[in-house]
Amino acid sequence: MGVRTSVKPLILVLSLDSEVLGIIHKCEELGFRATGFDSPQDFLAALKSQKPQLSILFVTESQKKIMLAMVQGIRNVLGKELILIGVVGKKDKALTQDLLTKGLNQVIERPLSLSKLATTIGPFVMTPKIQKVLETFAKEPQFKFKTPEILDWFFQKFSPALAGLSSVLENLEDVELQYQFYSQRLASYAVAFTTMVNSQRKSETKLDLMQSIRAYGVNQSRRLVVALKLSEATTGNLISWNDKTGALSGDPKAIIPFAVKSVEHFGEDSHMREVAFNNGLVYDLLFVLSEHAGNKKSIIRKDLERSFDANIKKADEYFKKAKAEKSLKLAQHSFTLLMMRDAGKFAMSIFYPDFIDVISWYDKKSIKSPLQHITEFEKYNISHNLMGALIAQSTPGLTEAYPVVLFHPYAFMLRGSKSEKDVFELIQFTLR
Repeated sequence: MGVRTSVKPLILVLSLDSEVLGIIHKCEELGFRATGFDSPQDFLAALKSQKPQLSILFVTESQKKIMLAMVQGIRNVLGKELILIGVVGKKDKALTQDLLTKGLNQVIERPLSLSKLATTIGPFVMTPKIQKVLETFAKEPQFKFKTPEILDWFFQKFSPALAGLSSVLENLEDVELQYQFYSQRLASYAVAFTTMVNSQRKSETKLDLMQSIRAYGVNQSRRLVVALKLSEATTGNLISWNDKTGALSGDPKAIIPFAVKSVEHFGEDSHMREVAFNNGLVYDLLFVLSEHAGNKKSIIRKDLERSFDANIKKADEYFKKAKAEKSLKLAQHSFTLLMMRDAGKFAMSIFYPDFIDVISWYDKKSIKSPLQHITEFEKYNISHNLMGALIAQSTPGLTEAYPVVLFHPYAFMLRGSKSEKDVFELIQFTLR
């Protein structure tokens, strides 16, 4: 969670269109003092003079160049302490990645609901009103339905960890941009990181941060940055540096093994890299969170490994078949379907001590998915496909696949839907 404060923190909003008034109202509802700007110059001046705890920038494709330049300028002048959140159009993936690369802490999509804004801001700055909105969202929905208890856990543990991890995930093809991305993410660890890299070299010439990242390599830098963030977002002690020697205590590759193995299997240069890495990372997060599963921990962790191996094998079969399906636009997410469907089961196994026994019963009796979902709703008020869809929706790079996870195997519910045509076709493909 973010830093808690009882004093109303200041938030500045820049929007070059008419949406600024709506976002200001929502920020005030969340307990902030909010000021809106439609002029970049006035906004920048206020950043320097008023020193807000957090700022929000609305960005459209037509404003891309000026906004990217401005973000870069803010980071160069004011440093990396200021929390910057971007708001973009729905599914504007390329723009989102550009903004994160330039230094935004988080990017969210329109339309903005109060709960979505609270979930995004909460990990950075927590106010009493944000806490109340999150509790209301989890416990007291407007429709008459008993909220599953697991949602409290999801919004308090899982979702904030995913929000933190999203700030260190990238899908850049240009190696130079990757170097820049990781130099920004490693800036706060610059002394320890350069000390570590220089200690591994025989040369007396000392490398600076960027040179050290080049020497260390993009892949290793990615693993290190993500492992550090996973540690920070969960236990806080998965990995650290020795202050004197600069040596790492903890192997990044061993901390995110599922993410690493996913990319190694499908290929670092594959179009699957982002989908593979982020699916694996969800399993890595579940592995860490299973620490709190009591005597079920070892069972869950072994099942995670078995599930991962089986899903890799099944995904290979899907991809082989998909070569003949040229119109299948979401083929890469057949892997997401497999992984997130099981991720929902593991999340429920961590939270509900008896859910592992339920899964065992499914296997022994060969219970089909529809009956599984009915059984789970009767017992827990939620099903694993709904939980898996929620995880997919909250994970960068997997968001567009959440309807696949949610509606599998109920493709008939999407028949005739133009907006979900690609989802329908992928579900149909996996059911053949």
